[in-house]
Amino acid sequence: MWQIERAGWPVIEKYTRANGVDIAPMKDQMVLFNPHSNQFCVLNKTAAIVWELLATPRSIDEISIKLVEKFANAPSQTVVVDVRAMLADLEKTACVAVVNT
Repeated sequence: MWQIERAGWPVIEKYTRANGVDIAPMKDQMVLFNPHSNQFCVLNKTAAIVWELLATPRSIDEISIKLVEKFANAPSQTVVVDVRAMLADLEKTACVAVVNT
C-alpha cells in the first residue's frame, strides 16, 4: 500500500471520480469525457468495474481486493500493478481525483 507520512501519521491516497466527467456506456466498454480538460478515455469491461467502484473514494489496495474477489484466477500482484497503471492514466485525463485520508 502506498502511504505518505504527514506529521508522523500515514496518509492513504484514495481515488474517486472527478466532478463533471461525462459517461457513455457501450456494449463492452465505457467512454469517459472530461469537458474541463477536453480529454476522453475508453475503458474496457474490467476498467469499467473500477470506475463503478470509484463512486466512493477507494485506495489502490481496496480496488485490487474487489477485483481479485470478482476474478478469482487473477494474480493479486498483477491486479495491483494494473490498477495502479489504470488510475495513473485516468489521472492524466483528469477523470479521477486523489483524496488523501
